[in-house]
Parts: sequence; structure tokens; C-alpha cells
Amino acid sequence: MDLRKCLLTKNNCYKAGKKITVKGVMWHSTGANNPNLKRYVQPDDGKLGNNPNNNDWNRALPDGREVCVHAFIGKDKNGKVCTYQTLPWNYRGWHCGGSGNDKYIGFEICEDDLKDKDYFNAVYKEAVELTAFLCKENGLNPKGENVIICHQDGHKLGIASNHSDVYHWFNKFGKDMDDVRNDVAKAMGQTSSSSTASKPSTSTSSSSYYKAFNSTSIVDGLKSIGVDSSMTNRKKIAAANGISNYSGDYDDNVKLLELAKKGKLKKPGSSTSTTTKPTTSSTQYYKKFKSTSIVDGLKSIGVDSSMNNRKKIAKANGISNYDGDYSDNVYLLELASQGKLKKA
Repeated sequence: MDLRKCLLTKNNCYKAGKKITVKGVMWHSTGANNPNLKRYVQPDDGKLGNNPNNNDWNRALPDGREVCVHAFIGKDKNGKVCTYQTLPWNYRGWHCGGSGNDKYIGFEICEDDLKDKDYFNAVYKEAVELTAFLCKENGLNPKGENVIICHQDGHKLGIASNHSDVYHWFNKFGKDMDDVRNDVAKAMGQTSSSSTASKPSTSTSSSSYYKAFNSTSIVDGLKSIGVDSSMTNRKKIAAANGISNYSGDYDDNVKLLELAKKGKLKKPGSSTSTTTKPTTSSTQYYKKFKSTSIVDGLKSIGVDSSMNNRKKIAKANGISNYDGDYSDNVYLLELASQGKLKKA
């Protein structure tokens, strides 16, 4: 899987910011002969290519409709099949026209003329791997009842509008959603079986940090070092590393994986955990603020918002090598909204 990120921040769905508890994954296909991601995803990050028609989905109401999905799968400007995440995974999308939006992550596969077997196989594989990733991150059983469905399935269940995707395309190449569920389960099994060989870590370890690991999945990474990867334990680990109200969100997982890669992922209850600092000083944290911009937010409370000072603040909050990256800013803003942004 080639997972990239370009959030549709101008879309009204993103701006609404409503959160969901993920119960499943819904597959969609676009219904238009255009396999190019740039048609839907913008702005160009250097790999997408520019959309000169200005009809992408990074606008308030694309084509005048309330539509937005969590990801698109298709070709970048070089013809490489990949995935672009376009909403935070725990945001409520506008992808199925029904109550399925309240509990399903939904992604679109960019259709071509529905005759190219090589393209179909490439996007199918990418979609299977994306779904396996999402099931792992959210603790979902791929063969559970109605966990993995398509738009047409959703309509039959009464939770989505009347669309034919993805059967109108998949059936041409001998695939259906039962194949999808089986292939996702295989992908998850292959991944998990190769990452459970390590002996469990013990709570008596003299180290306050977990053994370093490099993974694209926090679930697989923890398993690879023998650590309980359940949502309950991940919440404890996240809290120990300054992330409160952890829900498996992509940005939070990226933060944890970055710490893990450097061997700086703290164990719950460790002496170096941020919760062990004295709580008697009310000046340990900046005044609470809510903003969509870390620069504007800091200015609103009278704090120097220069890059130099933001680097210091980021470091105080566990982010080394801060360069203004979007996911780092989201993390800092989340802390700020809770009044937990530490002063440099």
C-alpha cells in the first residue's frame, strides 16, 4: 500500500469535524471514466498533478453536492496507483447518503473504462491493503457481519442511497465483496503472523521506553515487540506520551510511530511519563485555546508564534525536528484545545 495524505480542508464535511466510532469500511467507486486522483484530490503536492478544471473535491460543496470521503485510490501524475487520505479516519464522512456515514469509513476507487484488467488488479490490491490497515487500526474483524461492505450492500441494508458500486465493475473481473473480505482477512493474517515472534515485554523492564520499532501500523509495531496492541492498551500508551482521548486517529498513530521509530515511545506508568511532573504549577501549560492554525492560536494568547519558538514548544511537547508539518500542528492544536500544551 502506498498511503499518502492530502486532507480536503476546504470541504464543508471536513469543516464540520464531526467524529464517529468506526464500525466498518465501505467501498465505493466513482462512476466516471477518470482514473486520475488529481480530478478529486487537490492541492497538488508535487505527485498528484494540477487539476486545471477546478472541479476537485477540496471545495465547500463539490459540484454543488454534500460529498466527501476518507480516501481516494487511483493514479498519481506518474501513473502510479496509490491512496490519498482525504479526511481524518474518525471524521464523519459524506460518502453514502445515509446513516452508514455515522459508523463507516468510506473510500472511492477511481474508475477507468472498466476494461483494463491490470488497472483493476492494481487498485483492488491497494484497496484490500488499505482495508486491512483500517481494520487493524480500529480492531475490526474483516469477516464480521457487515464490517466490510460496498455502497450497494449499504443500500440493501437501508443505510445508504441506491448505487450499484462496486459490483457493476468488480463482477467484470470475477470479484465480489466476499472475495474482498477473504482477501482482507488473508492480508491481515499474513501481516500478523510475521510480527508476533518476539517475546512479550515485561512490566519489570528497567527501561522507561519500549524497544524501537519501525512500522506503518501501530498495532503491528506493538505486536512485533510483544506488547498488547488492543485499543485499551493503546489508549494507555497514548496517554503516557501526551495524547489524551486517543481514538486510533491517523495523526495520533503517526505521532506514536515516530516516537517508536526513535526508541522514545514511553511505557504507561514510566517515571518519565508526562503525568509525573508536579501539578502544583498552573504555569506549566499555555492558556487553553482552540484554532485551526497553530500560528493564529499562539498569537491569540499573546505567545511568540515564530518558527523558532514553535520548534521550542514542539520539543517541549515531545516533537523533535519540528518543521511545521501538518500532523505535528494538529497534535499541538489538540493539546492546546485541552489546555495541555506545555510551555517551552
